[in-house]
Amino acid sequence: QLLLPHTVAYLPVPSTESAHAAIKKMQIRGAPAIASLAALSIASELSRALSANDDKQVAYLSSPEDLKNFIEPQLDFLYTARPTAVNLGAAIRRLRRVLSEGIPASSEADKRQAARSLAEKLFKEAKAVTDEDFGRNKEMSAHGAEWLVEQVQREGGDASKLNVLTVCNTGSLATSVRHSVKL
Repeated sequence: QLLLPHTVAYLPVPSTESAHAAIKKMQIRGAPAIASLAALSIASELSRALSANDDKQVAYLSSPEDLKNFIEPQLDFLYTARPTAVNLGAAIRRLRRVLSEGIPASSEADKRQAARSLAEKLFKEAKAVTDEDFGRNKEMSAHGAEWLVEQVQREGGDASKLNVLTVCNTGSLATSVRHSVKL
């Protein structure tokens, strides 16, 4: 987000701490993207734990309560990066709901298996936050492109020469369309 247009760079985000920093420093912007990054940082943590060779090395997979005691502070911490971001709050609530619903349901005798099962549910929910955002973005871009083409064609223009520049400095300047058509 802080680079020049047409510059692509990937920032490693290996932990919730680095996700928090990226959100706080505005290295990622946009409410849905912020929520996605926060959720993915939790999913990444859980993925590493679930794929560990020895469950006993991952202390928070000892029981659902241990998992809750590990994840809840992570969620609290991520929320502090941008507490006014609506989508971030919604993503955090979704993950908390899965976590809280999984604790009473974990009456399994094998606490480790119950913790793994709950971690898998949390992973799926965190991934769903991102997948849903990605799907909405694809849908919006398809509708937006279709609408722009229709507008250009309605004015008798050549839609193949349509050039859209997106700049997010302020809402009123968010998108400018370069074409000889009046929108």
